[in-house]
Amino acid sequence: MTLEKTVTRKKGLPGRITRGLLSIFLPLQETKWYLRAARHMTSRNIERMRDAFPELITDDKPPASPDWEKAVAESGCTPAQLDKGYVSQRRRWRVLFWLMAIPVPLAALTPFIIGGSISAHQISTCVVLFSGAGVAWSKALIVTYRLWQLRNRRVSLAERGTFQHFMAETHAVRDAILGK
Repeated sequence: MTLEKTVTRKKGLPGRITRGLLSIFLPLQETKWYLRAARHMTSRNIERMRDAFPELITDDKPPASPDWEKAVAESGCTPAQLDKGYVSQRRRWRVLFWLMAIPVPLAALTPFIIGGSISAHQISTCVVLFSGAGVAWSKALIVTYRLWQLRNRRVSLAERGTFQHFMAETHAVRDAILGK
């Protein structure tokens, strides 16, 4: 049996410099190291989560979604009561949205109007108000979707009552915050 020796050439100075510069802009070797190390830690954490929450492990297919009458019956309220509750919830989320959304342009433009400069405090206040308005808008969108399901008597996929159907059939983004 013969052993073949492979001769490995040392990289010269230009090759090492080129590789070093490339690793600054495209750190492939370091990325491989991180991925290799993270794979083991991630798999161990997933195992721990499965052990901690065994009730979340479901190999069964998801249950069939109920029809409209069954969903209303399970809520324990009449359709009129549900409609009234959803309308008041949507009104509260809309008011909260506008209370947070209106001050953002005012706070951003005030320094320019009075001739001052904008500070980091004003920027962070605008970001917080705008993110709060986004949360209120998303909650109003959810309640608008529930109202749409209730009023159109569609809940399941067979009845075409999914969120995708809601988005396709309505102007949901606009209607969530406007008073319609």
